Amino acid sequence: MKRFLLLPVIVGFIIVTFPVVILAEDSSTVLATAGNLKITQEDLDESLKVYSTEIQNAVKANRQLQQKFLQRLVELELFSSIAREKGIDRIPAVKKRMEILVNDFLSKELLSREVVDKIKVSEEDMKQYYKANAEQFKKPEEVKARHILIKVKRDASEDEKKAARKKAEEILSKIKKGEDFASLAEKFSDDPGSAKRGGDLGFFSRGRMVKPFEDAAFSLKPGEVSGIVETRFGYHIIKVEEKKPASIQPFEAVKDTIKNELIKKVQNEKVKEYVQRVMKERKVKLYPERIKMN
Repeated sequence: MKRFLLLPVIVGFIIVTFPVVILAEDSSTVLATAGNLKITQEDLDESLKVYSTEIQNAVKANRQLQQKFLQRLVELELFSSIAREKGIDRIPAVKKRMEILVNDFLSKELLSREVVDKIKVSEEDMKQYYKANAEQFKKPEEVKARHILIKVKRDASEDEKKAARKKAEEILSKIKKGEDFASLAEKFSDDPGSAKRGGDLGFFSRGRMVKPFEDAAFSLKPGEVSGIVETRFGYHIIKVEEKKPASIQPFEAVKDTIKNELIKKVQNEKVKEYVQRVMKERKVKLYPERIKMN
């Protein structure tokens, strides 16, 4: 089974259940069968090569993705086989579309081999880009916090607002007496997203939260608990657990990103030059004025 040409154009997973065999080390190991169809580890590995390195690594590192990819490959082979049995591939309009897809793939493969793969980016080029674009790799200050929200409706009456604030003050009093913040958040917080995690909001930077909440959180030191903070959502009690100062990501951490960025910049110009050269060598002539308009 060696037909992988059209794999990239299949978008999404078709929901069909097939028996899935866990991936094996031996390249000859059969991973799936359907009638005369047989897919081996080698087939799966080859089909993965049409995707980017990032996708390949993600699939190889995740058992669930491996199984989904195998099912996708089975679907592709099985359904295309059925289509051929029914003569769908011999319908003129279908043949033309298949030809376009094949030509598109071959064109990209040619440009990849003749242009993109030959582009080299040196370590020095990457370091110069890193130094010249330091702001691009800046990580803003972040804070890790928990909170307890006592929700107040936008159309709440004054009595309802007073009752909500009183409840928040009672909870704050419990915290000051030493009761566990996370347990109180789980019990009393009206924020369904964080309450079940003990009010944990994880790390966030400025601009992620409403202003009064943000100002309070970033003014606290790790371990400190705020007073009652009012926002449009209601009354909050915030506990900061950790802070990360603003920093520049190290070169090694962004090296691949820089390399890809530099390749993209060079690639566009190199591809343009290649296309122009080939068009000239092959004496291509275009007659756009002859295009029939609907």
